Amino acid sequence: MREKQFIVRQGAYRKYENITNEVQKILDGWGINDGHVHVMVAHTTCSLVIQEDEPCLINGDLFRILEKLAPVEGHYQHDDFSVRTQNLDSKRKERKNGFAHMRALLIGKPEYTIPVRDGKLALGRWQQILFLDFDTRERIQPRTVTVSMIEGPTIN
Repeated sequence: MREKQFIVRQGAYRKYENITNEVQKILDGWGINDGHVHVMVAHTTCSLVIQEDEPCLINGDLFRILEKLAPVEGHYQHDDFSVRTQNLDSKRKERKNGFAHMRALLIGKPEYTIPVRDGKLALGRWQQILFLDFDTRERIQPRTVTVSMIEGPTIN
């Protein structure tokens, strides 16, 4: 198994990034023809989606629906530090980001396994791997994406 990581830097709230080309570049560097690639983001306020890369769909429709389901200004117990006593970082000031955790929970997909055929991601015509970070209101936060490759034949 091979593994490599890369950093995505998100700087604006309600932003996504297409990481398909970055994943394909890693595959190209490995020179593996067939197998499965596993892509994962290890952050609790982030998700991956395989979807059409259309800004109106993601930045418009998706975020509009998420704002109704998990509004930025909503009340979340996660943000009430008199109630929440776990997973607090004493080295930095905790901020209120319950909405970001809720949105990541609603999307619910921090990872995908994708077939690789003839050295290429076996995605559909319009499918792309999109990275979403719901917690980018206050500062640029580097996020790590891990790409792992399991070499072997895929079913045609």
